[in-house]
Amino acid sequence: MADIEQVLGLFEAVLAGDAETLRRIDSCPSEVSICDGQFVFTLDGLRLLIDANDGDARLFRNLLYTSRLNADLRARGAEVAVFAGSGKVKSNRYYLKTT
Repeated sequence: MADIEQVLGLFEAVLAGDAETLRRIDSCPSEVSICDGQFVFTLDGLRLLIDANDGDARLFRNLLYTSRLNADLRARGAEVAVFAGSGKVKSNRYYLKTT
């Protein structure tokens, strides 16, 4: 199961423009992408990217929602927001935006 530090580390690498991380995103399925310079993802895509598919999707979602992820990201000038809402958390598309 992933921990919040793995997610934060991924987001920090994206914000820094880390070439290897951006290549990993480009090689993943359409659930993660760089769109107009922003990292766009579904929760399942995020789990895939950080190799957390061995854990329960609900636990991963709860980990994200109960953490201080956005507070930690805001301290770095960024946050996660809804990119395209579907009405269901599982199929929403989110993005890492700079503030």
